[in-house]
Amino acid sequence: MGTNRWNEALFVDGEFRAPSGGGLLSVRDKASGEIFAAVGLADAADVDAAAASAGLAQRAWASATYAEAAAPFGGIGQSGLGGRSGGDANLEEFTERRWLTLNPGQVHYPY
Repeated sequence: MGTNRWNEALFVDGEFRAPSGGGLLSVRDKASGEIFAAVGLADAADVDAAAASAGLAQRAWASATYAEAAAPFGGIGQSGLGGRSGGDANLEEFTERRWLTLNPGQVHYPY
């Protein structure tokens, strides 16, 4: 499969890491049935670690000003492309942490 950092991993506490129990889940393309990736299968220890990390991050995020909270997404009124906070400088960082999606092309509805 791919060599992406997220392949066969979980994202916990700001980093990709192997799941504690070593389990994996195959990710299939719904249209073709092809397996195109494998992701980490979280166990109870992974969930506990993620919940603890999220709790700490939430407290820090709650104390941030609106401008500080908007900065990773390009600043106030921007759409994540860097905006007034550096143009395309943070584009790679912003897009690296988005959901993986596949676009199978135009969908034709039967009506």
